[in-house]
Amino acid sequence: MKTIIQLAFLLILQLNLAANVRRLEYSVYVSGNKVGMLDAVCTLSSDSVRIISLQTRLSFPFRKVFSNIQARYHHNTLVYASSEKHINEELQEWITVSKQQERYRIESHNAEPRYFNSSISFSVGLLYHYEPQNKSSIFSERLGAYVPIKATGTSVYEMRQPDGKTNVFTYRNGICTEMQTEMMASRVKFKLNETK
Repeated sequence: MKTIIQLAFLLILQLNLAANVRRLEYSVYVSGNKVGMLDAVCTLSSDSVRIISLQTRLSFPFRKVFSNIQARYHHNTLVYASSEKHINEELQEWITVSKQQERYRIESHNAEPRYFNSSISFSVGLLYHYEPQNKSSIFSERLGAYVPIKATGTSVYEMRQPDGKTNVFTYRNGICTEMQTEMMASRVKFKLNETK
């Protein structure tokens, strides 16, 4: 089922010729060594539909990690999101978020379905394409919950995860140029590949 939904997202991305598409590519470094890539795509169609796709591929000795986050907005309101994480090609975690009338249903690999009443207008998937000005919290597609975010400088924002780790996003002209976090006790940096 999830694979069908992912294919539908990709088909929409490729077939919507009237869409404005922005593709950002990031190199991922752990302790200074390049270990992978993040491909962040935002498609905005003429009928007020915005589709976000984040695909991350990381390669470590004896471990390959692939994550896929998809989000679909209509009139700036999230209507569907999914997140999957694969390690060595095995699905380790997944979550889906779907709008059902005035509330959202959240399903995941490790919990019973749950609901909440709120309108989601900004999520982590948008952070690579849009600076989160005047936001104090944003929705995490991977966690299925809101996380706090705050400005810590000019065009620099800190997002705090439930485990206490932080992600620091740096922007230029409204686009994320760098994201830093911690993984496996190492500093991780996602750096935008500048086009020439």
